[in-house]
Amino acid sequence: MCSSDLSSATLVAAHVFEPDTVPAYWDQAAHAGPSWEQEFLARSVPEAVGLRLCRGDPATEVLAQVDACDADLLVLGWSRQLAGSRARIVRRALAGPVPVLLVGAG
Repeated sequence: MCSSDLSSATLVAAHVFEPDTVPAYWDQAAHAGPSWEQEFLARSVPEAVGLRLCRGDPATEVLAQVDACDADLLVLGWSRQLAGSRARIVRRALAGPVPVLLVGAG
């Protein structure tokens, strides 16, 4: 947001696929993609005006989307677990270029 007026905010969602999280039918993404995107937004982020799909390392891709969107704020849903290798995205995002809002999920 460039102003304190929340009505001017634009929410863009991002989802990062890792090799073990790609849906089995994704080999036909041109056909299944639009339906999957609509369902994802309806269930996860109904306020979003768009969805950016990525693949690779989640932390790297999320921060790349922050940069690509020239975002002013990164909102992350997380399970509130920090043990072991948990919260990789949260840890990297907190050291990133924009403020982070953590929202409890799960």
